[in-house]
Amino acid sequence: MSLPKKLVIGHRTYDVVKDDSLVDGEQPEGADWQAFSDPKQQMIGLRSGSGPDDEADSVLHEVLHQCLRASGFAPGQIRPARGVDLEEVMIGAMTGPLLRALRDNPDLVRYLVGGS
Repeated sequence: MSLPKKLVIGHRTYDVVKDDSLVDGEQPEGADWQAFSDPKQQMIGLRSGSGPDDEADSVLHEVLHQCLRASGFAPGQIRPARGVDLEEVMIGAMTGPLLRALRDNPDLVRYLVGGS
């Protein structure tokens, strides 16, 4: 399956772009991001050269961030003591298992997206 060019998350439509320079331009100095997402730009940017599983992981990770944005949470709002970015930790922990669960359970995916 190919990478979608657009994704609708909440009330926004995001362009999905593979561009290393975009990712490099968004990440803080010293970071090694594989992707980023920005609701103001309505963009999900991905680093090129990832395998299909890592790419899917990065896309889902950014979709989860933007689901929080669509729910009204601001970046950095979910932050406990010691400056740990709890949002990043939680989404990072959930992304792989969620992706595996969705891939392993196509009946669940059909049920969830089938509507009423």
